[in-house]
Amino acid sequence: MKKGPAKSNPEIENGAGSIYNKKAESSSDELAVGRTGFMNTTKGSEIETVQPVSIDVPSSEQTVSEDLKPAFNVSNTFQSSCYCTYTNQDSTLAAYAGTDLLHVGSRVKSNSTVKFHCYQTGYARLSGPTEIQCQNCQWTTVKFPVCLQPQIGETTFQIVSPYMLLPGGIIGIEKGKSLIINCYSNGYSKVPTWRGPKDIDHFTLTSGWENLSSQYYNQLTITNIDQHHNGLYECLVTGFSPSDIFIQVINPVAAKCPKLEDDDLRIEYGNEQLVNTHSTAVFSCKGPNQILVGSRVLTCMHDGRWSGLKPQCKKLCPEIRQQGMVISYTAGQNIGSIAAFRCFAPRRRIGVFHTTCEQNGEWKDPIPTCTSVPGCNRPLGIQDSDLTIEPNKYFYRLGEIVTLSCPAGQVLSSETVRLLCISTGWSQKDLPRCIYV
Repeated sequence: MKKGPAKSNPEIENGAGSIYNKKAESSSDELAVGRTGFMNTTKGSEIETVQPVSIDVPSSEQTVSEDLKPAFNVSNTFQSSCYCTYTNQDSTLAAYAGTDLLHVGSRVKSNSTVKFHCYQTGYARLSGPTEIQCQNCQWTTVKFPVCLQPQIGETTFQIVSPYMLLPGGIIGIEKGKSLIINCYSNGYSKVPTWRGPKDIDHFTLTSGWENLSSQYYNQLTITNIDQHHNGLYECLVTGFSPSDIFIQVINPVAAKCPKLEDDDLRIEYGNEQLVNTHSTAVFSCKGPNQILVGSRVLTCMHDGRWSGLKPQCKKLCPEIRQQGMVISYTAGQNIGSIAAFRCFAPRRRIGVFHTTCEQNGEWKDPIPTCTSVPGCNRPLGIQDSDLTIEPNKYFYRLGEIVTLSCPAGQVLSSETVRLLCISTGWSQKDLPRCIYV
């Protein structure tokens, strides 16, 4: 790429509330020896500079676990029983309370701030508040932000080099590494331009047409990245809203995935949540009657995110174990399921016919039992006989009588026409059979 003189501090128009200087002096002087200016491979093109902005980010001289505490402040002054519940089910939106990634059902302490960014870094655009607060057990707004797909001309970017995604969508780059970002015009026939902090060095710009994506692009490359590269970078096509990215140089030891917390989960970490070390989080439920819903093991990825959503523990009612009983469920041991009971003959049920699994993980009623009842089982007729037994039941109580008969054209082979159920069984053990006349 041809390198040459470039203008610094060009004039940038300032709208209401803009973070940029309303007007900056321009100069045609060459940059100091040993520094490369923002240049395009097309002669005469240039990049505008952006004044430093005040954004809370972690220090590069300390670990993320320490520095993110003030940067993403979670107040320690709150009522122990007071919290807000995170209920947003948008899977494209990432929400952090401090360094904790939130999931549906996560509890956020009172006087805490939740920061948002889109998981599709560089593509989806956050629309709505970038942060909300939990104050006095209530959210300061009932409307969560959403992640929108970009329109034609609204640039997108792709971070080619390894990075760590910090709370709030900040891109963390290890000190001394290289940063490569491709910016695309997203369907518009014009090369996008970059705007970045003042007085940065060790960078180059390369632009052109990319056949693979069929788009114009502008690639920003920064080598040997250091703290003075921290700041807001914007890529835009003139006339359209820019896409922006905040770069924060971090110490390599700071590259960690956030600690996960849940009152119902037992979590075991490997390698202290460090990225690029195959660090894992292994989950199990603390309660005796709970089932884990979701992944049992998550891996800390290179960008500082876990490989999936935190699992949840689902309450179950305890398994019912009773001898001599048939138990049928409408929904297993899940909350709301109904368990129905039936005893094998000659046993009879003592207790309720059915019970319900309640929200507390307990069955509503005491589990019934099956009790033996003295009596006789159904008399066993001869297999090749047409003998009829009335009444025909599976079990008869003591003192019950059955009558024996044959169909028309046949008679009993003996004079026994009745049987009595006594304590030792039926009064007649050998049953007659039906014979033809």
